[in-house]
Formats: sequence, C-alpha cells, structure tokens
Amino acid sequence: DLTVVGSGAGGSIPAEAPGGHILLSLSDTACEGERSTSTRRATRTRKKTFVVAGKKKKYKEKYTVIHYTRTTRFEAGISLRASDPRTRRVVAAWEMRHPAAASNTDVDDVPEYPSETVLRRTALGKAGVDLVRWLLPWTEEVRLLFYDAEECGMGATYAHFAAGDLDAALEAARRSIEACERTRKEARFRAAAYYNAGLLHFFKRRYTAAHEMFETAAAIDPENRQVSRASREAGKARKLLEEIRKIDAQAGDPPNG
Repeated sequence: DLTVVGSGAGGSIPAEAPGGHILLSLSDTACEGERSTSTRRATRTRKKTFVVAGKKKKYKEKYTVIHYTRTTRFEAGISLRASDPRTRRVVAAWEMRHPAAASNTDVDDVPEYPSETVLRRTALGKAGVDLVRWLLPWTEEVRLLFYDAEECGMGATYAHFAAGDLDAALEAARRSIEACERTRKEARFRAAAYYNAGLLHFFKRRYTAAHEMFETAAAIDPENRQVSRASREAGKARKLLEEIRKIDAQAGDPPNG
C-alpha cells in the first residue's frame, strides 16, 4: 500500500487546494493466473490416389483433426482512495481493473500455455497508465469525424464549426436534426445529424448532452462504428469529470464545465 499526502500536480487532484490537502491511498492487486484447455474437432478433405488394374484413380477422403487451445488469463487491479486528511472522509474512490489473456493453438498436439509473466506485465502496465492519469497532468488525443453532407443542412453546421463559432454550429445542428426528422431522411443521415450535435456538445464539455446525442444516433444507425466510438469517448469524459468534481468540491474549488 502507498499513502501520499499533497495538493497534487494535476490530473484529478487540484493543483491549488485552498487551505487543505488530499490524502491518496493506493493499493494494487494481482490475481493468480487462470489456465484452461479447450478442443474443437474439424472435418477436412484430402485427395488420395489408388491403383486398380494398373490405372490410377483419384478420390477424396474426409478425416477429422482436433484443434487444441490453451489459454492463460491474468487480471491486475489498482484501488485508489482520495480522502480529507483531517477527517479521513473518503471523497472519491476508483477501482481500475485490467484483464489480459492470450491463447496458443495447435492441431493434433497440445501446445504450451502462454507465459503468465508476459500477461502480468501487460495488465500491470495498463493499470499503471490509469494511475498516472490520476496523479499527473496528461493529454489524450482523440480523432473523430465531423459530417458535412449537404443533406439536412449539415454542411452549414460544419461551416460554423470550422470557423470556430460553436454556438452558431449548435444552432445549425439543431436545425439540421429538425430538417432530417421532418423529411424522414435515411437513417444514416439522421444519425449523422445527431452525431454532429453530440460532437459540438462534447467540444463545449457538455458530456452528458453529448452522450445523449450519441446514444440517439446509435439507436438510429447501430452499424455506424464512428457513432459508437464517440459515445464511448463521451461516456469516459463524463465519468472522469464527475470524479474530478468530487475532489475539487472537497478542495473548495469546483471546476467549470
């Protein structure tokens, strides 16, 4: 276990906590690796030749092979608690769990299990990245598409966005959604209109509104992977902001946005 007292350098810990500090308690867990073996039978066909009265004849023969698969699974976790050092009251808590798995497959022979050491290193590395995000300043770049199709006026929405006028872009996005719904455009265009509005809310740090728009877009066009990805990013940002607010409120300096 590790206990740290300080105002924090960044991430979710306020750099300037008026009159107080945040107490961080850290513990890590590493479960024992799990191993399993599975088999799968498959039918194959091969060509064979035999000789009858001096003449060669070809035929196809079916045979069965067995695929043996051995899998190793490993999970690492980090528990982080932020509390008021004066009262010991917990103001925020996180559970970061990262599984890792690998498989080896062979035909008609049982392979070795994948190395647990490698999986342990992978899982702990992922958990460590999460921890660094909470303790140190960090920036994550996310690339998302913006639709500028002519349908439903999405081109006008993009023009305002490209000019840096997010308020005008949001108003244009609202009109774009209304136009798509009124004319009952194809699902892909209607979903794109909601998606654009979600992106604009995202850029203005309105993560709840963004997530709602993305969810609506996903319901209209479930096959659009870009919409699903944006929805996940908005959900992550919303959860992160909620956790930041818990600690900043304890420090007496609630964030904007």
